[in-house]
Amino acid sequence: MDQKKKGSGKYTQAFFISVAINIGLVSSLVYLANKKSLSIEHDGRSQTKKIEKPKFAELNAAEVLSEFFEKNYDDLFRFLADDTLIEDGYKKRDFALGCLVTFHHLDIQKALKGQVLQEREIAFTHTDGGETVRVKVYPGLCDEQFDVIDHFAKVEAWPLTSEGLFFALLRAKSAQQWPLGLKETFYLSKEFNTIYKLLSTKGAVDLEEVLALILDGDWALLEKTNLTYKASYDNSFERLREFLLQLLDKGSKIAANYLLVYDFDFVTKKLDDGLIAKLLELSEATELGVELAKAVYVSYRSSYVIKLSEQRLKRCRDIDLSSLKEIKQETQTVTNIEIKEESNPGSYIVSKGDSLWKIAKRFKTTVKELQRVNNISKNSYIKPGMKLNLP
Repeated sequence: MDQKKKGSGKYTQAFFISVAINIGLVSSLVYLANKKSLSIEHDGRSQTKKIEKPKFAELNAAEVLSEFFEKNYDDLFRFLADDTLIEDGYKKRDFALGCLVTFHHLDIQKALKGQVLQEREIAFTHTDGGETVRVKVYPGLCDEQFDVIDHFAKVEAWPLTSEGLFFALLRAKSAQQWPLGLKETFYLSKEFNTIYKLLSTKGAVDLEEVLALILDGDWALLEKTNLTYKASYDNSFERLREFLLQLLDKGSKIAANYLLVYDFDFVTKKLDDGLIAKLLELSEATELGVELAKAVYVSYRSSYVIKLSEQRLKRCRDIDLSSLKEIKQETQTVTNIEIKEESNPGSYIVSKGDSLWKIAKRFKTTVKELQRVNNISKNSYIKPGMKLNLP
């Protein structure tokens, strides 16, 4: 009887121990399930990363992008930590970053230090106005990359692309308020340095003046000039002239001054009447502007620009228009005499740049006839100063 009691007691004790063990295991599992955490190694330090169920947005991509399209720079940055899934594996943070890059010119390449990024362009129709908008997005970015972008934007005073800096400068120019460091950051851009190098071919230039010249134009012109320069590294004055003439067409007084200082003969002789009229208007108050008006006044341009130059000169009290008229008449007389002499000449003095073909065409004859009457062989050359008999 005592042995039976002892055996029964052993079974009872084993039962309770088994129950206690099972309760402990169940409690441990419940605790781990509620905690939902995972210990990982990162940079040699043990950290606890919270594992959460993925969150899905009820809005579609077009609706989210339409919402983000209206948000400002600071508001969009608050969504860089939002990993709510939208469509095609993109999260809210992906769309927020895309809008920051596309509409606010965040320099993602500089932030990620030139890492090769996948890039896609999503076109969506705005839910309100029906406008089709395109946004750049970057699939496959990890948490660490978003952390780097966030840190970059907080540390950098001007974390923008050159285009973003350009538009920030235009806004500052309009408001006459220059934020600290904005100009200096733009001075480091490739686009600014291209124009600086082109202008430097004519001597020392001032940074502020180069900036003022650039801001007289638009981003498309600046970007085009930079890309053309990079393709050829052509820093000739012809390349600079092309840039200045486009700025002149946009009404830049600084460009007008540069053209008159460095390219006076070209602009007075080669520009069409439309650009000459702009040049007269933009340079009226300058000394070179007066010289331009004189040159135009005695030229053979259209009545409109000659009248315009006359009006400019009349506003200068020390200009004697009667003497300019005499110069113009003398020039016309000399030209008429030259024309009459060329209409039926007996000989011609070769000038620099002449060829038998040009002379033959000028005097309505042939190269063979010129060679015949002047005993010129096929292998002979004409030289400036040589007198040719004409058929």
